[in-house]
Amino acid sequence: MDEDPAAAYARQVQAQIGQYVDRPIHTTPPAADWLNQRFLTPRLEHLFGVTDIESLYGVELARAAERCGVAEAVSLGAGDATLEIGIARAMQRLGLAPVRITCLELSPVLIERGRAAIAAAGLEGRITMAEADLNRALDRPGPVAAFMAHMSLHHIVGLETLFDSVRDTLHPEGAIVTIDMIGRNGHMRWPETLALLRELWPLLPARLKHDHAFGRPDPWFEDWDCSIEGFEGIRAQDIMDVLGARFAFERCHFWGGLTEMMVSPRFGANFDLALPADRLLLDALQQVEDRLIAGGRIFPTLFAAVLRRPGAIATAPICYAGRHPQRMRRPVDLPPPAQLPSLAEAGFENPYPPMNPPLEQGVARGARIGFGTGQPGLGLLRWGWASPEPPLVWALGLASGLGFAFEAGAPRTLTLETIGFVPGRFAQQQTTVTLNGVTLGQITHRQTGEALTSRFTVPAGAARQGPQRLELHTPTPRRPDLDSGEDQRPLSVALVAMTLT
Repeated sequence: MDEDPAAAYARQVQAQIGQYVDRPIHTTPPAADWLNQRFLTPRLEHLFGVTDIESLYGVELARAAERCGVAEAVSLGAGDATLEIGIARAMQRLGLAPVRITCLELSPVLIERGRAAIAAAGLEGRITMAEADLNRALDRPGPVAAFMAHMSLHHIVGLETLFDSVRDTLHPEGAIVTIDMIGRNGHMRWPETLALLRELWPLLPARLKHDHAFGRPDPWFEDWDCSIEGFEGIRAQDIMDVLGARFAFERCHFWGGLTEMMVSPRFGANFDLALPADRLLLDALQQVEDRLIAGGRIFPTLFAAVLRRPGAIATAPICYAGRHPQRMRRPVDLPPPAQLPSLAEAGFENPYPPMNPPLEQGVARGARIGFGTGQPGLGLLRWGWASPEPPLVWALGLASGLGFAFEAGAPRTLTLETIGFVPGRFAQQQTTVTLNGVTLGQITHRQTGEALTSRFTVPAGAARQGPQRLELHTPTPRRPDLDSGEDQRPLSVALVAMTLT
């Protein structure tokens, strides 16, 4: 029986709350601080006239309050109020008129942590904490001079409901001030940027490829879906549309796509800023990102913006480097370009000694290649796989890849032996099979444990010279926060064997 939607939502809420019970909010590796100071800070100063995030929010809240004659602001998803305390102090330092900030937060744990921090800072009269589920309509008296949202919008499912409430509560001369993530849901990479990272990964020394989120090496770059549990990145790709339908951009800057993954909590701690090569790599990747965004070849995943009611702005938005909001949004249904961007196209120069590319294991035509423990198929596994089990290996998340070479000419058919996993919320699970980006067909499992043998014709244009990439794409893997069972992995499909003929 399918779980009641209310109960499923409650489980998501608890998963979200659990993410920050024992870890701080808004922490960044030193490599991210270095990169931001070198590139982002001058750009924000150009647009907003300040050099730090606390001052940016403080100045914009004060401007809105002065216009409106209302000294009230609301922080959406404030966490433990660390940033809001910094904003209040920045406003004092800059001599700005005080603004009362009401911090709305879902987690009772973070609310209590915030109240203690506010009291310790002596700011009880300036900052207050209140519990609120931002997926529901706001129950706030108006008018409010400004709403701020720092890295919180990408956690919200009910974006339309939230911003309808914000629009109803915001003073006619008020503002929305936000810095957030606007890339693909779950903070996955769009195909254009994923191609760049997969091209870059073999060029990097092994020490830069340790994934601190999972505590293990990541030799192929896992494009992980962070929304698989809780609300992390749950609707990041919709933020621009929802805001743009209700408000107008006054000032904005768009960036990211490539660099923020390298300096993220997953990989950022790997960089040693005392090493010139590590600094050169970050510098080079920033330049690659800038060139490709300017050329419309990739799309940014972060933005800083001030938005107003449409009638309150008489001019076009002020955007850094002409990055207008309409050009920075990637349509969700946009297919990947026929020719994906490359590092060479953007003039990338690798600061590390050349590395020999890994040799792909050859696959003989007619040979059945097994993927269980100790079987030869394990050498073909690239990204998106669990640890192998005696008869099989489970694919995890949305996409899992194999890499190999043909020993004697391109095959005409591909046969896959699979076992399905169908979450109780769905009647079936469909997996799409692609070879070098060419879709071969689908595998449909109608119940968990169902074993299928699927045969696909390999079109003449699917095979290529050199390394081959076979991928399995499953749009609805198991979600630990929604699907019951002892196994907490995001299972999608199990691969038992492969045969090329």
